[in-house]
Amino acid sequence: MGRRPPSALARKPAATASLEPSVPHTQVLLLSSAKGGSAKTTSTRNLAALAARDGYRVGTIDLDMQRTLTRWWNRRPDQLPAIHHFDKVNMAEAAEAIQELTSLKEFDFLFIDTPPGIEHDTEQLRAVIRLAGLVLIPTSQGGEDLESVAEWMKLVRTEGRPAFFLLCKTDRDVSSLGEARHYLSSVGKLCPHDVRHMQAVMRTYFDGKGVGDLTGKMGRKAAEDYEAVWNFVRFELGLEK
Repeated sequence: MGRRPPSALARKPAATASLEPSVPHTQVLLLSSAKGGSAKTTSTRNLAALAARDGYRVGTIDLDMQRTLTRWWNRRPDQLPAIHHFDKVNMAEAAEAIQELTSLKEFDFLFIDTPPGIEHDTEQLRAVIRLAGLVLIPTSQGGEDLESVAEWMKLVRTEGRPAFFLLCKTDRDVSSLGEARHYLSSVGKLCPHDVRHMQAVMRTYFDGKGVGDLTGKMGRKAAEDYEAVWNFVRFELGLEK
């Protein structure tokens, strides 16, 4: 095994992970966007929580200096399905840390939350992108965000990795959603499922939960959109439910 990146794998304890199901090798899912406020971290934590709920061995890596994902994880109740979290990784050592974790074969999924925009050396970001099995690029339906992520998609596609736009915080009652879908489909691939703006999704942050951890009628309604995205991710990675 290669040199361990300094402090990169300082793991925090988590509850015992489920043993089933498993996948042939660690799947790396990268959440990346050109702007903050795109629901990048929200999508990372909710997809990770759904994977853990379904019994996968899940790890999350927080590369965003704002450490929003880390604060969410610190609040996660012990009785919920396990997520191992890594927050002592910077962009300079990120690619090596991801390779180290995948070589350990301890995880079915690694969910990577990247910094918004090119705040670091572009080659460092490209090195991380090259390790991804799938890249999701969250965006709102606003025009300014759409233009930013279109340029971001160009960067991701130069590395030859499968990548999809993910429309988040959507309002399905306005025409701009259809316009956003049309525009994004003209500049890249678009996840067929969008995630509506719902208060229940935002409130889970303070409880350390994902929408898949919620119960009751409102919980099921809040989980519908991310459930659909999660199923799409598994399909694209060649995994069946």
